[in-house]
Amino acid sequence: MASGLTLNLKKILFIYIFTCAVSSYLGGPVIYGLIVLYSLYWVLLKDNELKSTNYLCLSIFIIAFISILVNFKDIEPVFRPGERIIMLLIVMLAFSPIINSKTTFLYRKKTFLYFTVGLIIMAVASAILAFTGFGYVNGILLGLSDWPNSLGYALGISIITMLIGLKSSNWIIKICCLVGIGLCIVTIPETGTRTSWYSLPVIFLIYIFFNSESIKSWLVKFLSLTVALILFFALFKPDLSIIEAKNELARKRGEHSREKLFEARFEEFKSSPIIGIGTFRCLTQYQKVDANGHVESGNSFLMFLSMNGIIGFVVFICFYIHIMSGFIKYIYIKRKSELSTFEQYISLVLVFNFIYMLQSGALLNPGFYLTGFNWLSLSIAYMHPRYCKICNDKENEINKLSN
Repeated sequence: MASGLTLNLKKILFIYIFTCAVSSYLGGPVIYGLIVLYSLYWVLLKDNELKSTNYLCLSIFIIAFISILVNFKDIEPVFRPGERIIMLLIVMLAFSPIINSKTTFLYRKKTFLYFTVGLIIMAVASAILAFTGFGYVNGILLGLSDWPNSLGYALGISIITMLIGLKSSNWIIKICCLVGIGLCIVTIPETGTRTSWYSLPVIFLIYIFFNSESIKSWLVKFLSLTVALILFFALFKPDLSIIEAKNELARKRGEHSREKLFEARFEEFKSSPIIGIGTFRCLTQYQKVDANGHVESGNSFLMFLSMNGIIGFVVFICFYIHIMSGFIKYIYIKRKSELSTFEQYISLVLVFNFIYMLQSGALLNPGFYLTGFNWLSLSIAYMHPRYCKICNDKENEINKLSN
C-alpha cells in the first residue's frame, strides 16, 4: 500500500517536472536543462550495462564540431558556437542513440512518455485558457508556451496521443479523448502553425491504416472519419485567418517565407559546400537573426546541408534512413500480428516529426526541449526493434522487484 502510494507520488512529481520543462511560465529552459543533465548522469554513470555505439549518430556530432573549428574565425559571437556545441554534446549523449543499452532504452522510453504527458497538459491547458483570452500576443496564441509553433507542435502530439486513447475500452476515456481532439483541432489554427495543421490528414489516415484489418475496413473508417470531420467543422469552424495570412505572406515571398529560408540555405551551401558554414550559424546577408543568435532554418535537412556541408548532410541522411528503414521494416512485420499502443504512438510521432522537420530545424537547437524530444523519438525508433522483447521481460522483472 505504502509502496504503491510512493510510486504514484513519484509519477505525479515527474509529470509536474516535465510539464514545467515545456512551459515558459513554469520554469521552461531551466527545468529542461536539469532533466538533460540528470539523463546524462543516468546514461553515463547510473547505467552499468554493456553499451553499444551508433557510429553514424556519433559522426553527426563530430562533423558539427569540425565545422565549427574550420569556420571558427568567421562565426559571429552572437551564435555562441562554443557554448552550443557543448550543449549539443550533452543533449545527444543523453537522448540520441549515440550510446545504447537495454536499461538506457527503458529510461529514454519513460522520459519520452513523461515529455508526452507534459506536452499534453501544457497544450490542453493553453487551449482551455484561450477561451478566457489568456496567452494571445499580437493576435497569435502562445498559451503557456514561449513560441506559437511550440504550442502548435504540442497540440499535434496531443491529438496523436488522444487518437491512441480512443482504443481504450473505457467509454469515459474515449469521450474525453474525442473532446480533447476536437479542442486541439480548433486551437491549432490560433497558433498559426501550418505544419501541425496540414499534417493532421496524414496522421488520421495512418491511424486508420494501423487499425484496419482490410481495405474494406479502411474505406469504411475513412468515410466515417470524413463524415465526422465535415459535421465537426460545420459545428465548430476554426479561425484560419492567421494561417491564411501566413500563406499570403509566403506567396509574396516575404522575409520569413519558407522560400526565402530555403534559398538562404542553398546560398550558404554554395559558399562552403564541403564542411558547411559552421554549426548553429547562418550568413546574415541572407537572413536576419535575433539577439540570441537563433537561426530559423526552415528545414532540418537543409540545415545540415548549409551548416555542415555535403559531408554532414550525407551522414545525417544515412543515419536517418538507417533508423527509419529499420523501424518501418519492424512495424511492417509486427503489424501482421498486432501493433501495441506504444508502437502505434511512436510511429505516428515519427511521421509527425518528419513533417515538422521539413518545415523547421528540429535537431541542432540544443537549448530547446523539442530538440530533445525529437532525438528521443529517433533513439526509440532505433532501439525499440532491437530491445523490445528483452526490455519487456526486464521491465516485468523490475516491476516484480519493486512491488
